[in-house]
Amino acid sequence: MGSRYSVLHFHTGTGSRYSVPHFHTDMDSHSGLLFHYLFLARHIHKDSGFPAASLLLIVLTVPASPPALPVRHMTDSIMKADPDMRVVVMGDMNDDPDNTSMAKFLGAKKKMEDVGKHDFFNPWWTILRDKGQGTLSYKGGWNLFDQIVMSRNLLDVKKSKDYKHLTLHSWHIFRRDYLIQQEGKYKGSPLRTTAGGVWLDGYSDHLPTVTYFVKEL
Repeated sequence: MGSRYSVLHFHTGTGSRYSVPHFHTDMDSHSGLLFHYLFLARHIHKDSGFPAASLLLIVLTVPASPPALPVRHMTDSIMKADPDMRVVVMGDMNDDPDNTSMAKFLGAKKKMEDVGKHDFFNPWWTILRDKGQGTLSYKGGWNLFDQIVMSRNLLDVKKSKDYKHLTLHSWHIFRRDYLIQQEGKYKGSPLRTTAGGVWLDGYSDHLPTVTYFVKEL
């Protein structure tokens, strides 16, 4: 008999038809900082088997400027107080993975093996720069603002496929034909809800990103 796994599925999306995962959470918004933090495991552990308060999900709203530095200050404090805390930061970062705000200020690395104790892994860096895929199109090129990054203790750095603890399994950009403009000037771009005052019956000018985290039961 094969092993049983519990899967957590996170996705980003800026359109009205997308939302953060449907968990019952405790949410606290700090007016001085542009994010909400959700201690998901306080409510999901009864069904999934995860210990209470073992997973922190930080969801960013679209900021006027990239909020990487205040988020990094927050995550540094949390990881110092609780080194076992698993942290996921997600949202519209308003920057690409290799921009200074993400790569330097937040410390989101391109390669798993480069992720330090308080750093994050950014799988979308490779998706954008090595594969040429993105979540929003601008002047014929792709950007990838919609990112989900995670702390080192959520990674399978040694590629052992040991899922005794919650571990990043896979990730992708959710791209389907119905999400893409099929004709006209913006053919091939994400299908917006409106453009130039015209209702297009679309979803968003950004495509969602998806990550899967797995834990053996």
